[in-house]
Amino acid sequence: ANLKNLCDEVFGEDNFLANLTRRTKVGGGSASNYFAVEHDYVLVYAKDVEKFWKAEFYDEALDAMKNSEADTLEEYIREKGLPLGKVMNCIRLALTGASSGLGIADIISFIGKDAALSRMEFAKERLG
Repeated sequence: ANLKNLCDEVFGEDNFLANLTRRTKVGGGSASNYFAVEHDYVLVYAKDVEKFWKAEFYDEALDAMKNSEADTLEEYIREKGLPLGKVMNCIRLALTGASSGLGIADIISFIGKDAALSRMEFAKERLG
């Protein structure tokens, strides 16, 4: 809770996107004598949510996520005649909290489609 409060002060509470759980190891064994720590947490913030979050493209981004696979997402968006950059930025910000980084198809393949859709829904609730 203290780290979250500090990060809110540094990055701005409005730029907070998610608290992700990251699995660090599987199964027993630990450096601790009392607890097996198998995960940690990642606080995700955007530098400037307003700059990249385009709420007017959320419905199109969600539609593309639901109706295509990770490797055909861009093709689906182009076929619909949507502005690729704006829709993809909406998706990227919802998935990662950043405007650049790994390819979106790679991210979706890594976290899974259900997790990606869940992050999209969370972003809509949080960012509007």
